[in-house]
Amino acid sequence: ALAGAGMLVLAMALLAFLRRRRAQALQDQLQAAQALGHSEAWLGLAVVAGKHGLFDLNFATGKISINAEYALMLGHDPETFEDSYPSWQERLHPDDREAAAAAFPLSLEGVKDAYRMEFRERTLDGGWIWILSQGRMVGRTPEGTPLRMQGTRTDITSLKESQADLAEARERLDLALRGSSDAIWDWDLVRGTGFLSNRWWEILGYPPEERIPKCREAWLEDIHPEDQDRLEAATRRHLEGREPFSVECRARTRGGAYRWILARGEAVRDDRGRPIR
Repeated sequence: ALAGAGMLVLAMALLAFLRRRRAQALQDQLQAAQALGHSEAWLGLAVVAGKHGLFDLNFATGKISINAEYALMLGHDPETFEDSYPSWQERLHPDDREAAAAAFPLSLEGVKDAYRMEFRERTLDGGWIWILSQGRMVGRTPEGTPLRMQGTRTDITSLKESQADLAEARERLDLALRGSSDAIWDWDLVRGTGFLSNRWWEILGYPPEERIPKCREAWLEDIHPEDQDRLEAATRRHLEGREPFSVECRARTRGGAYRWILARGEAVRDDRGRPIR
């Protein structure tokens, strides 16, 4: 009887242990599911906030699965918009189709598993937006044939417009400087680096292949020895905030002669008033 009671106690203890293990396993699964849910929620928030389109291309069918943000990006109703590889090609700007066609065969042939490219895509109202597309292969057959590609598509139209505006502004500045015969210089006080525009080199007779960046110390070596102290004193007074920077000095040309120049500038200061450029 005692032996039977001992076996019963042992069995009950074993059963209780198994129940605790099962309960712990279920708890672990629940926590893992919650963590995955949080991760997916954060990913979804990042996609929506960043206005990133997501795509999943099935190479066997040519069908492209997309998220709502990508459809909205193109001006379509997410509930009705369907995409495919041929329809995507049709939406590409004529000037970008060749480059886009060249990018995908590289992935298809297995030369690379990832790609990154920019192209213009037509919207529902007939306009064009610039897209940054980045993708990666997520499946291949044993023979290397691609199965699927997943990636993102981001509207970078504003960035492209800003770049175009900046390029236009630079062109206008260059035209203005060429017309005035002025050269541009920039001295970074924090990093100790300097910039001299092409016009500066032209004034001193240097050909393009000899126009190398110079730090300020190297630039000072081209200033006439009798003018260096005066230039340094004017620079120091301006950085101390005592007077505008404007000084006449002589700069050595490529041939060894000196030319008189008028150097003018204004310091850029940080929030504390300290000169940084």
